[in-house]
Amino acid sequence: MLTPIQRLCKYPLLLKEMLKHTPQDSPRYAVVQQAMEAAKEAASKVNDIQRAKENKKLINELQSRIEGWEGADITENSVELLLEAIVTKISHGKSQDRQFFLFDKLLVYGKENPLKKKHYQFKGRIALDKLIATDLPDGSALANKQANGVFSLSFLPCHLFFGSTPSSLLLDFFSHSA
Repeated sequence: MLTPIQRLCKYPLLLKEMLKHTPQDSPRYAVVQQAMEAAKEAASKVNDIQRAKENKKLINELQSRIEGWEGADITENSVELLLEAIVTKISHGKSQDRQFFLFDKLLVYGKENPLKKKHYQFKGRIALDKLIATDLPDGSALANKQANGVFSLSFLPCHLFFGSTPSSLLLDFFSHSA
């Protein structure tokens, strides 16, 4: 299956070389140029489809490592993993590491399973269309530390405050209902 796809990606290069050796005043020049553009477009679409398949496979594999997953599959709403990071959650004076997975339409977070490497206990998900991001001034206090690059993500009934300090990325989680 890969050979035809690989060949398809070589056609624009072949046609580009043909175009270099075709005189501009030749009636074939416009035809070769159109063929080259069509081949580029086809190769681009094939690459996009391959990338989408690879992203879906990556997301499905990631979701299979999230134990206790609840609700619809990630791929029903999101098509791309944008960022994966360990974030420190600070709540009621206690800090805990959480694994955050930022997708194009969803934020998923969990706790690392100490018995299985790269496996996580599902803790929650937030639809990005429900979030309101607010940039906070540099030097804002976050968990009693000065932080730069701080921003707040609000979704009812909670607020998430993110910021980077010299030592780590911190998350301060406050519930409005508490």
